[in-house]
Amino acid sequence: MTEEQAATEQADAPAVFKKLDDDFWVSGNLGKDDFARAKEQGFKTLIDLLPEKEDYKKVQDDEAAKICAELGLEYRYLPLYGFQVKNQYIVDMFEDMVKDLPKPWLVYCKAGDRSTYMWAMMKATTMDHDEIDDIALDQGYDIEIVVPSMEKRAEHLAARGRS
Repeated sequence: MTEEQAATEQADAPAVFKKLDDDFWVSGNLGKDDFARAKEQGFKTLIDLLPEKEDYKKVQDDEAAKICAELGLEYRYLPLYGFQVKNQYIVDMFEDMVKDLPKPWLVYCKAGDRSTYMWAMMKATTMDHDEIDDIALDQGYDIEIVVPSMEKRAEHLAARGRS
């Protein structure tokens, strides 16, 4: 099989939904069929972190919103580029966006890394960092790149009187 054939086969494969905790699941890029599968598996909200019009994005946000509405799912779109997830204010914005959304959430991006980083940043003050790392690694994600930001997040929230 050529590299191009392998990439096409992978692009057509169903997304894999990975559990980080009871309410927060992550996935790589979703195809149209994955939305119905997510509904069948009990997700209440889908959150898209993929920037619009990226070459690898299978379903653009306007179409994703329409599909979710037809399925009775909540849908939110917060495009993140690169390591914006390390920004404390982006994490605050995400937390404010999701606080009243029905759970469980399926948070997706290109491969699940940014979604996992977001979860790790949110858990930085409520869970032991080694436990966060272990959970992420068990699902195939290395969060080492955000560990310093997780530590800064704890300081950021403490300064604001939050934990």
